[in-house]
Amino acid sequence: MIDTSAPPSKKKEEKYMGLGVMVDCKDDQGHWNQGRIIDVNVSARLLKIHYSGWHKRYDNWMPLSSIVAHGSRVKNATLTPQSLKQTNLRSNLFRLNPNYVERNPSKLPAAPLAPSRQLSKESETSAAAPTTLSPQLPVPPVIQKSNKRTASGAPVVPLSVPSANPAQDVSKPNKKPRVGAIHESESLVEAASPRSNPVTSDSPIPSKSTLAEIFRNRVRDQQLQPLAFKQRQAPPTQQLAYRGGPPISAKERKQNRASNLMYMEHQEAFLRESIQRWTQVQQDLIKDVTSVVVL
Repeated sequence: MIDTSAPPSKKKEEKYMGLGVMVDCKDDQGHWNQGRIIDVNVSARLLKIHYSGWHKRYDNWMPLSSIVAHGSRVKNATLTPQSLKQTNLRSNLFRLNPNYVERNPSKLPAAPLAPSRQLSKESETSAAAPTTLSPQLPVPPVIQKSNKRTASGAPVVPLSVPSANPAQDVSKPNKKPRVGAIHESESLVEAASPRSNPVTSDSPIPSKSTLAEIFRNRVRDQQLQPLAFKQRQAPPTQQLAYRGGPPISAKERKQNRASNLMYMEHQEAFLRESIQRWTQVQQDLIKDVTSVVVL
């Protein structure tokens, strides 16, 4: 009995979208003819056309630029709805067909045997092989490690650097109340001064607020003290005597003044004479120019 319920066989799908599409293409003489695409060369971007027009029965490789839509150039082309629909796929002629299936797919590599089957085969081969006695070697004892930790003889003492004052934190100093009295500031100055109480590693480090209060009180004390009188400067004779030179007398001063005056008079005479010479040169030059112009 024939089973008629089997589904009908599907049309074989081509590898590329352009295979089997009807197009209009130029021939060797430049005339337009209709043809069908029978092969595709993706690397060279060429299409193999089978010409099916009147007195045309041959194949030729043509570029994509010489192919147009079916029925656009050939007047007597046999147009069908399927050919017109396939012509719209001109931009996808070189695309792979997603529904294409190879006829003879490559065989997949054989999967490895299961471990249970491999073990059974190894046991069979070991049973079939003749047994040979091998000398028994002494097995070394295996030392098992216990999870318990062994206590060391001497306990580990963490090393720490002794701080200057462990009771006081240097990063966050304790703020002291503001001291307003002068006698308290003087006691603080005496305590913080290096002469009376030098800073050692055991002494506590004063905080910033304490140092600021000490400085503020010191400035206040200096402002309250009376201003000291300025000392008079020693006269030049005493300065020279202090430096080791003899004092200058009135006669020497007059001589120095006369020599300076004489030097200034000489300079004035020299300048006046140079000005007169330059004026004479300019006047002579003007006379020469005027005489040349007159001539």
